[in-house]
Amino acid sequence: MSIKVKGAALEILISYLHDRRARTTVEGECSEYVSIEAGVPQGSRLGPLLFIIYINDLILGLESLPLIYADDTTLISSETDTHSTTRVLNRDLTRISSWANKWKVKFNASKSCDLIFSEKTLNNSLPILLDQSIISRVGNHKHLGVNLTCNLNWDLHINNIVKQANIKLSVIHGVSLLDRHTLDLLYKMNIRSRIDYCLQVDPP
Repeated sequence: MSIKVKGAALEILISYLHDRRARTTVEGECSEYVSIEAGVPQGSRLGPLLFIIYINDLILGLESLPLIYADDTTLISSETDTHSTTRVLNRDLTRISSWANKWKVKFNASKSCDLIFSEKTLNNSLPILLDQSIISRVGNHKHLGVNLTCNLNWDLHINNIVKQANIKLSVIHGVSLLDRHTLDLLYKMNIRSRIDYCLQVDPP
């Protein structure tokens, strides 16, 4: 109701989500049906939209900068020292944990990471916690296909793109007798798409 969905549209969504059940099938043997009381149907066209609506208020009241893409959530805090950023992030993670408990969403600390961007080596930063579990601190992280490093050096990301492009080039080389139009399509789909992904180019 808070996003102003009402009338027939609301009735359709209620019908779509009501009385859902699931079971597991292994080698032809099926388990008993279990009622699904929370969440949205995975693999459906409406699933991603409903999930975004479901977590839409997750970011309200946070001190850090939240970035959400589908089910991937990132918090960014920038201060003059890591003790300040740690306090901000830990307060926000406590808020997120409370929100998750209320709305039956599980955030996995073991699948989360803590990455400090700095030109200096910082070994005295306090730990960041999610549900009393320490989030692992890493020196680099692949985020939505982009390799980020603690010093924001792009060598790792560029080398990874070059490696992927060379693998695809070797495959195209094996079918080099195809006509030029087909090879051009293969290049655009498999090589240029990787080079262009998240590439920012300043105008001349």
